[in-house]
Amino acid sequence: MNRREVQIPPATTAQPDSRIAKFAPWRRRPVLRGEQGAFAVLLSLFVHLALILLFAVTFLERPTAGLSGSGGVIASAIMTQTELTELMDSAAAEGAPAIESAMEEVVQIDDVMSPVSEAALSSLEVTELGNTSGAGEALGEGMEMGAGAGGGSAKFFGVEARGSRFAYVVDCSGSMTGERLDALKIALAESVEGLLEHTHFSIVLFNSEAFPLTGSKWISATERFKTEVKREIGAITANGGTNPLPALAAVFAMKPRPDAIYLMTDGQFAGGTEEQIIAQIARMNNAGDRRTPIHCISFIERSSEEIMRRIARQSGGTYTHIPAVGARGEMP
Repeated sequence: MNRREVQIPPATTAQPDSRIAKFAPWRRRPVLRGEQGAFAVLLSLFVHLALILLFAVTFLERPTAGLSGSGGVIASAIMTQTELTELMDSAAAEGAPAIESAMEEVVQIDDVMSPVSEAALSSLEVTELGNTSGAGEALGEGMEMGAGAGGGSAKFFGVEARGSRFAYVVDCSGSMTGERLDALKIALAESVEGLLEHTHFSIVLFNSEAFPLTGSKWISATERFKTEVKREIGAITANGGTNPLPALAAVFAMKPRPDAIYLMTDGQFAGGTEEQIIAQIARMNNAGDRRTPIHCISFIERSSEEIMRRIARQSGGTYTHIPAVGARGEMP
């Protein structure tokens, strides 16, 4: 039997039909997930970096040059209380804005004399003083010296003074009792209440000695300090002699010097002859860079009229006499 040989053609690699490949995407080489993820990460990173850069250029503010003055590093330091006080006084003396409002410290005002009940003071009506507003008598030269500094004003027993720092030197000697002391308390409290907040004041009581009611530094005329000082005014009592020199010395020693001084008394001065007292006051007043006007007020008694007129004339201040409690100020 003859065998028939069957030849099997060699195997060939099947070539996919191009039409099938065209419409059979699963037959194409798939893109690996790793490659796709890396591309997405790089694209996202690029986009985010671009957005961050755009944000930084558009919205972030550059440092203000005025903060450091010269563009350098801003140094900080801790000041001692003494250095801070000196800085504040220096700034005030040069006319710089007062910084006490920003860094007020609680001023503890010591009790100077035995307290009088607040009820006794509050029961006194302002009308008991009557109209004490007297024009006063302008005496001497240089009325403008020391006046107008700071653009403020004060009024005490109707006597007006100009400036930004006012000192009250008031008599609390033994003769200032009863209605006289009550009238003084009301006039002093009213004057303090009327001060503007940008002004400063000091109250020094005197009899045989000086009693700084508000301490040795200027008090800012804020509502808080004015309330505290008015409470201390209600505690004033009267005793002793009548020597204004220690009180005036305390006022002239203050830094900066006062723009105006009120000097009020109801009697004759002790502490020397009239000439000696006037000479000492002039010496203290002339020790600074300018004279400070002293507005002199004699209360009820005229025994001090002559010396008060001379002090006012010498300093460029005014003299006013208040003849009685509830009376109007007089120009002698």
